[in-house]
Amino acid sequence: MGKATSCGKSDVTPGSKAVAVPIENPIQPQSDEETQAGSQLLSRILAPAVKLWLRSQIESAESLEFQISGRNRQLLQGQVPAVQVSAAAVVYQGLQLSQARIKASQIQINLSQVMQGKPLRLLKPVLATGQICLTQADLTASSESPLLRQALSDLLQLLLQRGNLGIETGSEMTLHYPSLLLGQNQFTLIGELVAPMPNSPERQRWQFKLEAALSLAAPAQLELSQLTLETARLHQPPTQISLPPLSIDLGASVNIERLEITPAQIICSGAVEVLPS
Repeated sequence: MGKATSCGKSDVTPGSKAVAVPIENPIQPQSDEETQAGSQLLSRILAPAVKLWLRSQIESAESLEFQISGRNRQLLQGQVPAVQVSAAAVVYQGLQLSQARIKASQIQINLSQVMQGKPLRLLKPVLATGQICLTQADLTASSESPLLRQALSDLLQLLLQRGNLGIETGSEMTLHYPSLLLGQNQFTLIGELVAPMPNSPERQRWQFKLEAALSLAAPAQLELSQLTLETARLHQPPTQISLPPLSIDLGASVNIERLEITPAQIICSGAVEVLPS
């Protein structure tokens, strides 16, 4: 994957939902019957099944294009050597992405069931590589995303525990009105925390501001540094503390090659293992 500098515009046609591109010319000669069977399989069965599966993974997309590559013989056996996806204005679990370009290879699918009208399923884990881009506007629009909210809530709970600020953490602590602002290789998070009071049924509200630098320490590890956390209760002066660097393990299924953060956007490229559902 080349160096990323901007989200830019997608090269797909705005408003389109899905376009299937015919398979590439096979390297090995094939009979006319096999070529015709493979083409019919792609156009009538495989492409629509892939289209439905892609739509099932996201909430919406302004444009979505995919290309299936492989020999007819492989496709007829339920083996898809490669699928490339290009999408713009994607919404995934409430998280908005300006652009996503993904390629997956060595895909094994339940072709016999698909031919019987059943949904497409992955039969083995698939390695997907590509690039996603979120602008500042995307983050603002994604503030209510369950995926983003949970990640930010988990981070705050961990930092509050390390900072020993006297704020009760746990499942009853909730995050309200989060606002994430980007900087050069850093971010600022502001919002409100609602937490239970010790030995009391009442709840208390805290305003907070978190500032941190964010970098890629390893392919599956993020590092937060220059951490400052400011908290304040109503009509009380704020308390600000500095925290030591924090490493976040993303798991063995993630391999990030590049993470670029600017005041305008986040661009991330790498690979992730997609497991059968």
